[in-house]
Amino acid sequence: MKLPNSLVLILVIGLVLQLTGCEDYLQESRETVVRGNVYDTNKQQAAANATVFIQLYEIGNSGWIYKNILDSVKTDANGNYAITLKGEKYKRPLKLLARLNNAKFKNDALGQRVQIYNGEENKIDFKAIELHPLRLRVIVEDNPRPPLMIYLPQAHEKKATIYGVNADTSVSLSIIPNGVNEIDCYIVHPVRNDKIMSRHDTINAKGFNPVYQRTLTLYPKKFFDNSK
Repeated sequence: MKLPNSLVLILVIGLVLQLTGCEDYLQESRETVVRGNVYDTNKQQAAANATVFIQLYEIGNSGWIYKNILDSVKTDANGNYAITLKGEKYKRPLKLLARLNNAKFKNDALGQRVQIYNGEENKIDFKAIELHPLRLRVIVEDNPRPPLMIYLPQAHEKKATIYGVNADTSVSLSIIPNGVNEIDCYIVHPVRNDKIMSRHDTINAKGFNPVYQRTLTLYPKKFFDNSK
């Protein structure tokens, strides 16, 4: 008996929906596992209490764009970590990455992020350097074009801003222990946003002190003039 075309169409659609439902179910049951170790190359020991993030990302015109954080975990006393993502629907491949928290650890070898593969087991080891707090007293005398920016490029992306023609204030930054850290002090053009006056210096963070304290006296009129 020949079935009506409309009935055949309904049966085909039903079969497609059934298969799609099975596929979604199978994909939902897949697990993405990320495990590995974080090692402090500066202290030559496991990096305990470091945070590893699993995060969605996109690549835009300006580079990597971070999206939702799916999960995070801290390393144990031996620097080991493991994260399992469950229940994600893989209708299309998710762009996932693992990255280390920049606030406490600076990545040494693998960069800030590593791409991982969803639905699989991924082993990602990080080599890192733990950053220590720096309490910096900054004395500024006769700044012709405030504010003044202070930045430790080797240690962290955070910048400190010092306002006023004259200032005596304390700022909190991060520093790499047991070594010499570069420090940049500069004034930014208000329109072009580039450095017009700058001074380059260093801070020697000897040993592995829990907190470092230093005093920096600056005379911006004696800075190198980048605008010339």
